[in-house]
Amino acid sequence: MEYKIARGARSDPSEALAALEEEVNANLATGWRPIGAVTFTFFGNYEKPSHGFVALQAMIRDAP
Repeated sequence: MEYKIARGARSDPSEALAALEEEVNANLATGWRPIGAVTFTFFGNYEKPSHGFVALQAMIRDAP
């Protein structure tokens, strides 16, 4: 069994989720399966331009 975390990180939450969706779809095409729920978090400081949002999804596939 292989395990990895798909990620989408952007300064806008809807863009972070869209980026995660693209990565998950690409992984689905190569045999990966999502497990559990999407985790969504904020990083940085709202008052500074270096803040952002990260959407994460755990994924697994059977070892070759």
